Amino acid sequence: MDAPFLAFLECMPDPVVVSDRDGRVVAANAEAQRTFGYSREELLGEVVEILVPERFRSAHARHRAAYAEAPRRRPMGSGLELTARRRDGSEFPVEISLAPLEREDGLFVAAAIRDVSERKRAEEAMRTSEAELGLLAAQLPAVLWTVDPDLRRTSVLGGGLAGLGRDPSANLGRTLYEAFATDDPRTPPIAAHLRALTGESAEYELRIDERDFEVRVEPLRDAQGSIVGAIGLAVDATERKQLVALRESERHFRSLIEHSSDIIAVVGPDTLVRYASPSIERVLGFETTSSSARAGSASSTRPISRPRPMLSPASPARRPRARPS
Repeated sequence: MDAPFLAFLECMPDPVVVSDRDGRVVAANAEAQRTFGYSREELLGEVVEILVPERFRSAHARHRAAYAEAPRRRPMGSGLELTARRRDGSEFPVEISLAPLEREDGLFVAAAIRDVSERKRAEEAMRTSEAELGLLAAQLPAVLWTVDPDLRRTSVLGGGLAGLGRDPSANLGRTLYEAFATDDPRTPPIAAHLRALTGESAEYELRIDERDFEVRVEPLRDAQGSIVGAIGLAVDATERKQLVALRESERHFRSLIEHSSDIIAVVGPDTLVRYASPSIERVLGFETTSSSARAGSASSTRPISRPRPMLSPASPARRPRARPS
């Protein structure tokens, strides 16, 4: 290998190993030496299988020979799960791109090798996190989903689906426009997801099969912080809303009773007065603070001072007659 070519290899950020048609190493940059733990002298002249775990060496030699018969460029990240071996015997996952070099002195192959250990660990952590999140979501009365930038659903899970009798996979691959049968971007679910794609949070309410859901949508970001979609969480709020409505109804009913001019009382099966409206004080002069009085007795409520006399408009009070002298 000539000096300009070797200088070019040293500029490469990834380890690069160049081998001849027989698979023997003819060049390796400093990054390759650092990554694999071999010196340049130890690598030169060795077959490239020295960088492959022993259990894969026979198969690798066959693949290498077949490649030499039909050389072609193979880019990095071709979907192959590959493993490399360091001098100390430790192994690590790699991606390898291959480029044939036709020269006057024969065929050479340049292999750029990228250590993807960090990425694999991040992917495994992501899978673990997703599994834990899925387990949590499955226990909650909620539905969790993700969409891509085209608003196409990429995942759906959650215990709320069981309550609706829905198949989680039914809407996978469908856009929200298809799911809600609309092409109007102002529709609340569509608008909320479009807003999340711009980096903002959004909320809306949704009613499905007589169930009320409160929905929150957030931007979905990758490890670099770029927005790659949106993630939504819908929580079943049906029971809570029913309880709020019941309390409001009770408050309204109590207000009507307390402002009524009629006397309204609730008597238990033990004949104790459980409740008496404030009008009993205005009309009869009794306080309503006693909760243990018996209905129908003079002591059923505690008097303020003395009960005020009740006069009928039809029977005016009579004046006492004068005695004869």
